[in-house]
Amino acid sequence: MLKISGIGQAKALQIASAVSLVKRFYEEKKQNEIIIKNPKDVFSLVCDLQDKKKEYLVCLYLNARNVLIKKETISVDLLDKSLLRPKEIFKPAIELNAAKVILVHNHPSGDPTPSEKDIKIIEKIVKEGELMGVFIADFLIVAKHGNYSFYKNLKKRDKNTDYIADGIQGGLFDLLVEKKEEYGKNNYTKLKKFINKCHYAKTYT
Repeated sequence: MLKISGIGQAKALQIASAVSLVKRFYEEKKQNEIIIKNPKDVFSLVCDLQDKKKEYLVCLYLNARNVLIKKETISVDLLDKSLLRPKEIFKPAIELNAAKVILVHNHPSGDPTPSEKDIKIIEKIVKEGELMGVFIADFLIVAKHGNYSFYKNLKKRDKNTDYIADGIQGGLFDLLVEKKEEYGKNNYTKLKKFINKCHYAKTYT
């Protein structure tokens, strides 16, 4: 830098110090990044929900590298398809420039099996997300007696379910479409039966 006209030793030291500070800032920031690779990573962030007496809906907003941008509680005791509006989920996603969203819901009953209400809500939200270009990567249900991942069960994976390795593009939307085609348009209710059959959800430990 001293070879550049107008830059003396003092100014060169200032520039070098500034560059060093910026590098240190981004290195520390990278070390503090939380990368969400699979349902187990999600559960580690929301395990406190399994003891809640009310129903919570929490969203994890991720960037394109699956790094957690923000964790936000969307609603408490309002997980109803007529009351929960998709914009409450997608407005923060747009503001944060998030590429993916993972939804987490708790069952105070202790049973992680998806209810009809859960299924209707996730179908509605994944369709809205596809239109807006914000993919729903997973919908996880946490409870005292286990956890349930829609992504894991739709993929029929027993272990090593990895969002990054699988290269999620359309998230749950693509999986739901695949299942719909597999069962036929007239037998889409079989998809709901398939999900409900996965009664014994394994705990991610």
